Amino acid sequence: MDNMQLHWLVPAMLLSSDRLLDHALNPPESAVTEVDSQRKLYHMALRDYQSYLPGRLRKEDSDLALSQWTNIDHPVDYLSILNKLQQAFIHWRGDRFEVKHHQLETWLVLLSQVDPAWVIGEAYAELLDNGMLSVEQVTELARTQCPNALPKRFDGEPIADNHVHLGGNGHYSLSMASFALHLNKRPDQVTREEWPYRQEHSLFNSGACDLTSLPVMFHRLFGLLMRESGAEGNEDECESYHWDSLATHMIESHAAELKEFPAAGPVHRLLVAAIDESGPASWLLLTTAILLLLRRATTVRQTSMAQAFIQTASVLRNYMVVSGVGLGDFVKYFRFTYRMPVTGMNYSQHSQLHDLFDQHLREFRVTGDNYRYFAKAARVFLEQKLDTQIHFVYHFTREFSKKKGGDRRYKEGRNKSDKVVRKLQRFMGSVTFDSYPIMNRDFTDSRRVDLRAMLRGLDVAGNENELPIEVFAPALRTLRSATHHHKFPNEKRLRQPFITLHAGEDFGHILSGLRAVDEAVTFCDYQPGDRIGHGLALGIDVYKWAERQQHIYLPLQEHLDNLVWCYQHGLELVASHPQFQSSVMVIREKIHHFCYELYGQDFSPRILYQAWRLRRNCPMKLEKRDEALGTKWPLWVPDFDLIRHAQDENNSSSANESYQLWVKYLDRPRHDRDREQVVSIHYSRNGKIGARNLLSGQLEDVLSPAELELIHGIQDLMLERFSQSQWVLEACPTSNLYIGRLNSYDEHPIFRWSPPKRDELQPGGRANLFGIRSGSVRVCINTDDAGLMPTTLENEHRVLKDCAISSYGASDQDASLWIDSIRRTGVELFRSNHLNWAD
Repeated sequence: MDNMQLHWLVPAMLLSSDRLLDHALNPPESAVTEVDSQRKLYHMALRDYQSYLPGRLRKEDSDLALSQWTNIDHPVDYLSILNKLQQAFIHWRGDRFEVKHHQLETWLVLLSQVDPAWVIGEAYAELLDNGMLSVEQVTELARTQCPNALPKRFDGEPIADNHVHLGGNGHYSLSMASFALHLNKRPDQVTREEWPYRQEHSLFNSGACDLTSLPVMFHRLFGLLMRESGAEGNEDECESYHWDSLATHMIESHAAELKEFPAAGPVHRLLVAAIDESGPASWLLLTTAILLLLRRATTVRQTSMAQAFIQTASVLRNYMVVSGVGLGDFVKYFRFTYRMPVTGMNYSQHSQLHDLFDQHLREFRVTGDNYRYFAKAARVFLEQKLDTQIHFVYHFTREFSKKKGGDRRYKEGRNKSDKVVRKLQRFMGSVTFDSYPIMNRDFTDSRRVDLRAMLRGLDVAGNENELPIEVFAPALRTLRSATHHHKFPNEKRLRQPFITLHAGEDFGHILSGLRAVDEAVTFCDYQPGDRIGHGLALGIDVYKWAERQQHIYLPLQEHLDNLVWCYQHGLELVASHPQFQSSVMVIREKIHHFCYELYGQDFSPRILYQAWRLRRNCPMKLEKRDEALGTKWPLWVPDFDLIRHAQDENNSSSANESYQLWVKYLDRPRHDRDREQVVSIHYSRNGKIGARNLLSGQLEDVLSPAELELIHGIQDLMLERFSQSQWVLEACPTSNLYIGRLNSYDEHPIFRWSPPKRDELQPGGRANLFGIRSGSVRVCINTDDAGLMPTTLENEHRVLKDCAISSYGASDQDASLWIDSIRRTGVELFRSNHLNWAD
């Protein structure tokens, strides 16, 4: 995640610190308001956010930075903070608020910590308070206001988002509005362990404050403020809102209660208007109403309650937005129950339709694998006349078995993927679903659709540090072959699906990431037009990566796999670029050492590499050959002839040795539990090329600058292979920042994959340092999980274009042509894969 400047981290902390929230809800009886105690509270809260800063935090810096936003001797004035953020970042465009152009990248970083609805809401509240807008105008404008204040395209050109997870699309604001307006019972209990981890919330993380009470406190404060809006007088003036008050708090629908109130002032009218909205406008109207109430507050109670609600809402919202966590923790954010509305709103339908304008094309990753799923989606899209703008990619999910033990056959994962293959083949070969009736909601008319044609691609998503691609490769090869048997002579056949895999996104060692990409394209038999999602290992700066990573721990098996794979590709490089010869020889020496440590004997790199390639075969199909597979047998076990030859007891060839190594690999504990032999690897800037004195039993390694140079060359070699093979890379820039692999947009490898300035691909140029590449790789730009990482597709294009100008020296014209070329690639990819599934 991009490091935040201290100046902007301070307001983020003031709005979202659990320390300040706890103080607001449970002020100690002691003299905490004394100057020293107040300052100490601010300093401790800011230290909780230390990890978001690029360097150490000095007390002197804290005092000065805090003083820019608040009087450190007094409680926080949240209206003042939001007003300063509004003035710094957004401006009025006549019918909406947008982020200022020069503040775009800083604003995107700030959104990981600050809910923009409060900043935009303050801007609308100011216009209401000054008489520039009416309540009715604000209500209308809120429907078209971008919830993140990001500019929209108005040129009418089509734009395609080819990497979107349906469960991660949509917007968290629906959940926030749902908790406020529609909650009518205590939400299902989500234990503290099930909540995502936010490192800055030390009180919640330690259990000193009850994190699970946060949604109930949010609901309680909103109800009290709603009644403070003037609709019912002040009969609840003595009702408390500290943590202990939640034990007796009665949950009831505030929407129902609001509708019974008599007509009142603008605050109440905004609250009522929010009830009938089904999108982000509902939450924006609520924040505007609360801020207007705060502006017009006449009592200390009104002010303190409104400010406590802003804090509570800010903390709750931040558990719905990712912030530099890696894929392992990201899954918790993705599956967080409260991220989707608990009641009152249709999040599933909203997530499908959110931000989908007439010129947008969208390719959703889904886990639905039966006709009911696609029939339900088809009806929604037909009613909205979006059938030409959407299709789906089925994604297998990488998940370890919860059972203890297990080897590298990953039987449970393979069994699951085998079941999916049979299910999808029945679906794709059905003669019922090629002309399926879809009734409208009134059941007065129906249309015929080919449900099968809605599913156009195959993917493997989830944490790539869990099940490796070898588990899914046989299933993917089988499904993409489209070789299911016909049932009727004239049944309609569909064009085979394409493959688009997540790989090289999150990795401990860059060689692990590069090998994961190569396993995807090699094991899955990639064809022209197939795609790799993220693929960061293919282009990130290896020197920056090493400086940041410094130290790595890998299971011995993985480290040896990486060295063998690196050596094989190094040999390809040496054939035309002999300057890498010495580095390749060092890798060979390391292979000899670590091979002996793993197996107790030495094997040649060629035999080890051949054993690695055997992983594309399904061991379960090999162990019990299923005659029913028939012609599909080579898809599951493509190296059967070699394996059968190797199994001959009288065979002492290298094939036999490779096969035996593969069997030993399969018998090892699965890689997350293979901890008996772990290699400690550190980067040495002064490391010298040459043989290290590796002693027997030594499981340590040093990564030298010369080896990094070799890895850089292998990256270029793979990019050239992508270009020549006509494979495509899917870039998701904001996702890559939020999940934590990159520190800024200008570090994204898209600027190396497809440079905005063509001369950078000349031999010796920035993107072709060793003269290995002959041209760019085709790329498309996407959002990934825009509901968890606030962005829009237009914004992804816009921020990269700005980076091309500001960081890579491209002219405005060149940057515009470059980003428009990438836009067209995305549209072409979508249209080339889309099938007309509606009649």
